[in-house]
Amino acid sequence: MAALAAFTLGAQAADDNTVTFEDVTLGADTIMAMTDGANAFENNGFEFNYNYYPDWSYWSGFCVTGKHDTSFKDYHDQYNSCLGHGYDGSNNYAVVYPQGEKIAVKDGKTTISGFYVAANAYLQNAILVGDGMTTGAFSTGDWYRVDVIGYDDDTPTDTVSYYLADYRSETEANHYYVKDWTWLDLSKLGEVSAISFRLSSSRNNSYGMTTPGYFLMDNFNGSYDGTSKSLSAIDNTATAIATISRRETTKDAPVYNLAGQRVGRDYKGVVIRNGKKYVQK
Repeated sequence: MAALAAFTLGAQAADDNTVTFEDVTLGADTIMAMTDGANAFENNGFEFNYNYYPDWSYWSGFCVTGKHDTSFKDYHDQYNSCLGHGYDGSNNYAVVYPQGEKIAVKDGKTTISGFYVAANAYLQNAILVGDGMTTGAFSTGDWYRVDVIGYDDDTPTDTVSYYLADYRSETEANHYYVKDWTWLDLSKLGEVSAISFRLSSSRNNSYGMTTPGYFLMDNFNGSYDGTSKSLSAIDNTATAIATISRRETTKDAPVYNLAGQRVGRDYKGVVIRNGKKYVQK
């Protein structure tokens, strides 16, 4: 498990609603301290939810990191960036590993402008080398997608979607993944009380997505600088969203550990079943 560091949240300018994560105080190349169980941290009018179970070295949701290492050796490098820094060379950024957790507006509703997105080292390695459960690097036809869901209280209101990696074109020059900090616009969602994220990929086995379900976030609710790369939203239809959200699941599906090895029901720790991670006690 990466070293943990205490953090404090300072006040940003009252007229600036951008969450840069820079006021989270971290030691050199560390991540924020997380509290056992289901919790959240607040920053500039937003609540970022996460789950953390140290006995199993398991977390999900949102975690602030100051890691500058770009290498990937194993699962423990999930906090590393493919860039080695936050947006515009900043120290801090957030790693997002969404399992249904939300970013909630602390007071009422607001229109969230968007944020800058990039790949962590784990996701980049899966795209360029392979994920260990399906064969090889991304090739023509592959893709990795995020659906951003807006809420009015607990009711979903709208969805905006983007390809974070898109290799569908027959022309190799058109293939990309978010290896640079890239703007993702959320203004189409309108006023929301919260948002959540749903990830999907062309890389799946019989039990779900095999692409590591991560991305990086910075300058949440900020503004596009006009020069960085930006993503074009997918023209969603009800059919497309329904296709993404449906997945055959069964309680009898095989269970795998984080190394991709099949394990028994008596295995203790973090396991993958039906393409999702669970803490098996």
